Amino acid sequence: MIRAVLFDVGETLITSMEMVDTFQAILKEKDIEIDLEEIREAHENASKEFLSKKRDIRPTGRGDFNKVYASWNDEVVKELGLKNKGLGKYISKRWFDVVGLKAYDDSVVVLNRLSAMGLRIGIVTNGYQEELETVLKKINGPLKTSMFDVIVGRDTAGAAKPDPRPFLHAAGSLGLKPEEVLFVGDSFYNDYEGSQGVGMTPVLILRGRKPPAYAPDDITTIESLDELMNLVQ
Repeated sequence: MIRAVLFDVGETLITSMEMVDTFQAILKEKDIEIDLEEIREAHENASKEFLSKKRDIRPTGRGDFNKVYASWNDEVVKELGLKNKGLGKYISKRWFDVVGLKAYDDSVVVLNRLSAMGLRIGIVTNGYQEELETVLKKINGPLKTSMFDVIVGRDTAGAAKPDPRPFLHAAGSLGLKPEEVLFVGDSFYNDYEGSQGVGMTPVLILRGRKPPAYAPDDITTIESLDELMNLVQ
């Protein structure tokens, strides 16, 4: 019996601009014009640089997530050949104001319906817990932290999806067994396979996208959160 529904956040409950588009928009505030493909390449090279130094781009431990992202942005700025001191920190500071965060129209409605049915609801995200709280404040709408019975970030359980720990931490915090939990997310690897691996009932939300080519044909998918009601009744 399903007693709780847990959610991913990005492209599941909320949407926003693409990372490279946001980066480009913030650079324009500083009168810096750079092509999107160049920014995308800089991000890829920065990732390789972090990996070569055996550094985690986003560590799972607790700390100031703003410093983590400022450090990452500094690496991207370096790859772009820019010598603007403090630019990485500026990009981090401006990010949530520029990225265009918006809750999907079905998010609050479905969350309220699930809660009214007596189901527990929560979030398991690969972002930081404090970061998510900032995101929900920036949206400035009915989607609030108080709606959720549990929120687990990559720093909460010291691991990121698809590692079992965030899923198990969330279920344990609710006093439930994994098999009593349904998990909804947009990533087949992180969300679907991750939650399925601990015994939860996985659901892949598509929102107009297609499942990855390597996904089995018999996976459970939904186009919008409204369809969840057919899975929990």
